[in-house]
Amino acid sequence: MLQNEGKDRISALSNTLLSIILSFMQTKETVRTCVLSKRWKYVWTKVPVFDFAPLDYAPSKSSFISFVYKALAFNHAPELKIFRLSSVDIFEDFHVQSWIWSIMRRGVVEVELCSFGIETKIAEGIFSSEKLRVLKLSGKFIFSVLNFKLPNLKILHLSGVILKDSLYDINSVFPLLGELVLYNWSGIKILNIHSCSLRMLKIRNFVLHTGKVQDIVIEAPNLEYLFLSDNVSVYDIRGARSLIEAKINVCKQSCAMRELLHQISGLRSLRLSIVTIHQSFENLYPHQLPVFHNLTNLELADGEVDGLLESPPIFYTEMLIIRSQGYQILRLLWVRRTSEYGRIFLENCRKVEGAEDPHSSSRC
Repeated sequence: MLQNEGKDRISALSNTLLSIILSFMQTKETVRTCVLSKRWKYVWTKVPVFDFAPLDYAPSKSSFISFVYKALAFNHAPELKIFRLSSVDIFEDFHVQSWIWSIMRRGVVEVELCSFGIETKIAEGIFSSEKLRVLKLSGKFIFSVLNFKLPNLKILHLSGVILKDSLYDINSVFPLLGELVLYNWSGIKILNIHSCSLRMLKIRNFVLHTGKVQDIVIEAPNLEYLFLSDNVSVYDIRGARSLIEAKINVCKQSCAMRELLHQISGLRSLRLSIVTIHQSFENLYPHQLPVFHNLTNLELADGEVDGLLESPPIFYTEMLIIRSQGYQILRLLWVRRTSEYGRIFLENCRKVEGAEDPHSSSRC
């Protein structure tokens, strides 16, 4: 035992294992390991992940730019898995484009770019790869999705981007896309999302100064999960026969809410915000709502439907849980000031066998 106390067990690991360990660190830290010993001198060159954060790095922008070029040049990992770069907007376009071209030629699997300040144009044809599976763009990136050639892309996240065209032809550009996340985009008035492969769709579109209402058309017959949190758009959802779960917080739906609910009436889990109920259901009667034959989970929530915002103090809430045979649960986040909406939805849900409502005598 005493003979092994001073032994360097980490250095005894294979290069493959060391590369995996270093892939969880920022690139500047992985490069620094080269000074530990001769054993570590070239280990960082096999790490399949690039994670560049300029604000955490160097004394000057020019030194960071030089560092990125050298790191890309000396890296010899058999497969490049992730390229992550923040503060893209502080660099000249030709530097960023050069780095992207480099990793695309290497067959990178996942790319994450973040731009906090000025608008950044994405060159036409720069995102062209058969190996890219995940693309996440956050910030004022200006681009046309139609210029992308990513036939095997499965996950696409766009936050704060400036779109030059609609997503109607997204099925031809990303034929295997399964997850699409859109947050606070701009640039177009009508958004058409048409995809036969899409399984998950999350949209958040909140602006402080609302102008014209935006129309969003969603055609995704295989969609299983839908998240909408929006104060400026009207949604037209078509053919959502595969939908299982939806979380909805919309303010501009008005009379179109009835059509929206009919389109998603086959789902199993539904969560609606009180804002949606107040502003959208004022002119609806119980008999106008669809029957949710498959619904086993219903929630009416005070804040945003994803729970990121705290509940406003104006409402008093309590949780009503109804258990059924087969361990199914129908949950209702009861809001006293809007309890009539709770009754409306419960009347239009499939009756749960063996359900017991411990508050039925005092609530209904």
